[in-house]
Amino acid sequence: FAKGKRLALFLDYDGTLSPIVDNPDLAFMSKDMRSAVKEVAQHFPTAIISGRSRDKVYEFVGLTELYYAGSHGMDIMSPVKGSAFNGHPNCIKLTDKQ
Repeated sequence: FAKGKRLALFLDYDGTLSPIVDNPDLAFMSKDMRSAVKEVAQHFPTAIISGRSRDKVYEFVGLTELYYAGSHGMDIMSPVKGSAFNGHPNCIKLTDKQ
């Protein structure tokens, strides 16, 4: 039933990619988790979504091939190096202009 469809992966940072901790500034991803996310992003458009600021999540994750959505999706950044997925008709073209 997925013929002609493309999959995308959306992940929350806190509690999904990193453990829930008392001090949110210490909620770090493991090396294994970072490697797994990087591997998945080679095959599917992958986004990290958080209530945190987009810059803070990018600082914690540090993978340029991902989409980042901070402030519960109000601040979105596409992959730094561009993306092969931007031409999809159901995608909103993203800009990071300030």
